[in-house]
Amino acid sequence: FLKNEVEGEERINLAMKGFSVKDNPKIYSLKKPMHTAAGLFAGSQSSSNCAFCNEKNHESKNCKLALNLDLREKTTLLAKKKCCYRCFKTGHMVRQCTNKIKCSQCQRRHYNVMCPELNQVVSTGSDKLVDKAVENSNEKFNTLANPTCSADVLLQTLVVYLYGNDGSFPVRALIDTGSQKSYITKEAVSKMSYEPIRAEDMIHNLFGGVESKQKHHLYKVYTSSFQKDYHCSFEAYDQEKICIDIPTAISGPWTKEIEKRGIFLSDKEACLDESASSVHLLIGADIAGKLFTEKS
Repeated sequence: FLKNEVEGEERINLAMKGFSVKDNPKIYSLKKPMHTAAGLFAGSQSSSNCAFCNEKNHESKNCKLALNLDLREKTTLLAKKKCCYRCFKTGHMVRQCTNKIKCSQCQRRHYNVMCPELNQVVSTGSDKLVDKAVENSNEKFNTLANPTCSADVLLQTLVVYLYGNDGSFPVRALIDTGSQKSYITKEAVSKMSYEPIRAEDMIHNLFGGVESKQKHHLYKVYTSSFQKDYHCSFEAYDQEKICIDIPTAISGPWTKEIEKRGIFLSDKEACLDESASSVHLLIGADIAGKLFTEKS
């Protein structure tokens, strides 16, 4: 019996050594892969020059020079460099282009700068959109308030009081966090007898990449909420007209829910008689944050 046990043990040891069971154990790594911000990078590292002006500091679709060129001149420049008219890249023609680009002006497949309607819009402006003064100026501000309006879309409008030497006056205001600065109409400035602080030349970066240079006067504006339970003052630039008339909020099934939650729609309840739908004050991102937090 002992002999059989010893022989069995020897066979087991021989088998284990022969197949290297202990010599080559499997090694499993417990280290998890390290995630870095490099995986979030979705930019382009292309150093190609602009197809229109040959500069490297901007993309072809954002070229200022192209804004002053008509469509024929643009296509001629692109043809010389063998660039696609749609995506401005080389190596294929426009018929072979698979880039899904949509123009915001005409909804066709090309960048805004190649839109046939762009030159018509630019030519109707009273100021030159791109000139030496524009290119050399450092004062550039985004202004996203659009002069067009849809009655189905409710904007952030409210009624506030403006204060001046002759008393207070209610006006409609529009909160536009896409605008870096705040503006007040010249009509409101005249009515409140505000005195200008200074004059500034500014460049407005409009929708579609169009730039417009304008001269504005800066004023100190004194205002309060419609209930007059919150007062503040801030600086705003004058503007002839901020936007077209914007309709007030219409009644609907949401009206009772708003009242139930204690929300007061000053734009609906104020019932202004004069210039009821005209916006005289645009509150930009420089002031909107203070109003949201009620910190002056």
